[in-house]
Amino acid sequence: WTGSSILPRLHQNHRPFEFVASLGRAFPLALTATLTATGTNMKTDAGNNEISPRLTTIFVGEIERQVDFALIALEQLQAGVSDQSRSPLGFRANRTWAAVQSFLGAAGMVSKLLWPISKEQRARGEKLRRLLNVPENSILRPPRRFRDHFEHYDERLHSWSEELGERVFIDANIGSLSNMISPQPDPKAIMRHLDPDNWMLSMRGDEYNVREVATALEEIGKSARAFHEAEPGLDRRE
Repeated sequence: WTGSSILPRLHQNHRPFEFVASLGRAFPLALTATLTATGTNMKTDAGNNEISPRLTTIFVGEIERQVDFALIALEQLQAGVSDQSRSPLGFRANRTWAAVQSFLGAAGMVSKLLWPISKEQRARGEKLRRLLNVPENSILRPPRRFRDHFEHYDERLHSWSEELGERVFIDANIGSLSNMISPQPDPKAIMRHLDPDNWMLSMRGDEYNVREVATALEEIGKSARAFHEAEPGLDRRE
């Protein structure tokens, strides 16, 4: 496995701790405790569901953190795909799929923060999307199909069994199917599949462009950092 780089920044071979240290913003523990202790200043306005400036800052910080989690998972994903070591093939594949699952979880969390499930919290999502310049046609906009595919994998597996009668089962595959299998199987028979040549993730015929999602997350992360630089006063009072 080799594949192209997911993002330009991932061409660099960071050591894990260097990579983590280069991401995000540091929130001192004392400051975090202050924010928690003064929770009465962070409530929403009951009249219009508008979140306060301080709570907005905390939400933006969480979005930035989840973007960082996703980018760390991408670094691990790239390393797993590029691994030419003597480690057992199954271990290298599982390393890659663990990173994919982590990436989908973090991307799904960013999506939920920006497009809340609860109707009562939609004003919060609208405000955060406006502040971070997230377009309404963002690839992160719900439905969060691939996060759900992995979270409800048991249901997808059961559907495969019922629909195809357990005849063909292809799962946790990494590579180009056109170079591996002939004739091409029914897409519904293919469970988790990753093509490192184009960074396309698929499950049962449904496709997910990892590179496009990663690019969208990076842009959101940049906007979150710009917001914090413009609004440095985390402990302001209402």
